[in-house]
Amino acid sequence: MINIGIQSFPKIFHIGESMIQNLFKGEVEITEKIDGSQFDFGITKDGEIVMRSHGQELTNTDIPKMFKKAGEQVERIGEILKDLEVRNIYFYCEYLEKPHHNILTYEKIPNNNLYLFGVYNVDHWTSDIRLLEYWADEMKIEKPNVLYVGEIKNPEELEKYLESDSVLGATKVEGIVVKNYNEPSMRGSFFIPISMGKYVSEKFKEKHGKDWSKTTTKGKLELFIESFRTEARWDKAIQHLRESNELENAPKDISKLMKEIDRDIKEEELENIKDVLLRVYLPDIQRKAKAGFAEYYKKSLLENSFSPLNRIYELEELLNNCVDDDKAILYERELEGLEEAERNIRKGSDKK
Repeated sequence: MINIGIQSFPKIFHIGESMIQNLFKGEVEITEKIDGSQFDFGITKDGEIVMRSHGQELTNTDIPKMFKKAGEQVERIGEILKDLEVRNIYFYCEYLEKPHHNILTYEKIPNNNLYLFGVYNVDHWTSDIRLLEYWADEMKIEKPNVLYVGEIKNPEELEKYLESDSVLGATKVEGIVVKNYNEPSMRGSFFIPISMGKYVSEKFKEKHGKDWSKTTTKGKLELFIESFRTEARWDKAIQHLRESNELENAPKDISKLMKEIDRDIKEEELENIKDVLLRVYLPDIQRKAKAGFAEYYKKSLLENSFSPLNRIYELEELLNNCVDDDKAILYERELEGLEEAERNIRKGSDKK
């Protein structure tokens, strides 16, 4: 196998984020979110079999021990794809080495360790669930667990699917993934052809469920920051680095793990943090920015009443309308004196 890039699977945002505001516009597809490790593979236009996990290209001679079974499955599936004479197609799966792979403990592993959730064929994302089921059957891996296809009218309709039993048994689903193949989404300036959102059960969320929004401003900030410090997030960082074979199972891993936690928060929570800070703290910022302004402006008006500028403007107006030469001379002399006084005031202000 050679190192050829595989098309990245589109970002799955948290339901409610602004990037997928049209997620529930029209028909959606709801599938089970499996608690595994993402593993992608496919066959290039030149007939080469490629695979990767979390963006790291893998080869059959340099694959982490954790993904050994996945590599073996790809070797088997590669022969099927070549026999079918297909090219330039890529498959996106959740991989479970054993029933207790991450946090949840399932009754069983997916068929041949792989749970299919996406297919990229030539230059487009497959939107027909029947095609995903076809490919899963051909490759003898687990097909997507489709919970519902249709329209969702309210949150209650969506939340009931969190009570579904997992296709792998022994537990409820970790969460659900909602896909809308007819509504694109945006990530910054990056266009994503479909909208996808994930909704994770409260039992498995990476953030604490504290209601930090009902406390004081200072308390809000402290609780909001605290909400990101969870063992689930730490386990996720450990999992990612273990998948990429970067851990030595020694204290020296801590530095790398700290960086991975930082990366995860920035990638997964940045938009949420921006939204919360804007929504919760903008009123405080605006209120503080205006504190004392009324007094400042009234004082400014008072000071202007005694400023030479007011008399200067008045004299200029009188001169423009004056028809008496003697009065005009008097106005001009007074104006010259006031202008000199105003220049001196400005010089004094500049020195300060």
